Amino acid sequence: MLILLVPLGIALLIWVYWHNRHSTLTRNCRWRANRATAPGWYVCVSCGGKMQTDDGAPPRVCVAGQPPDSE
Repeated sequence: MLILLVPLGIALLIWVYWHNRHSTLTRNCRWRANRATAPGWYVCVSCGGKMQTDDGAPPRVCVAGQPPDSE
């Protein structure tokens, strides 16, 4: 029985690591690209946050609690 629990425990740890690695910190945010403003510029339709990324990928952080930038 112990022989079956060790691989099951290892598989569970691998799955938890993989799942947390691919989840983001913006679970409630829904980022949409705003290409009219600039490349890599995103606006969240849920919280209204705005952010620009260097790599062009959607942001992985939520900016809902931060004060808005002065434009």
